[in-house]
Amino acid sequence: MQRHAKDLFSRRSHQVVDLVERDRVHPLPHRDDPISTQAERRGLERPLDLARWLELYEPETVPSWAVPE
Repeated sequence: MQRHAKDLFSRRSHQVVDLVERDRVHPLPHRDDPISTQAERRGLERPLDLARWLELYEPETVPSWAVPE
């Protein structure tokens, strides 16, 4: 799972990179030791699940700064 997450976050053009809290999630796949807690595991599963969903359904995503008020 860490390997998949590391690969995902290395692709900066992937939509999920802009949709997750990068400061919180990004360090997890780049650790040398394995993920050991359930919270860390969920922290990796969610971006991976979201990335897969984005690939399957291809929704149009718009950054919040681009939405007119």
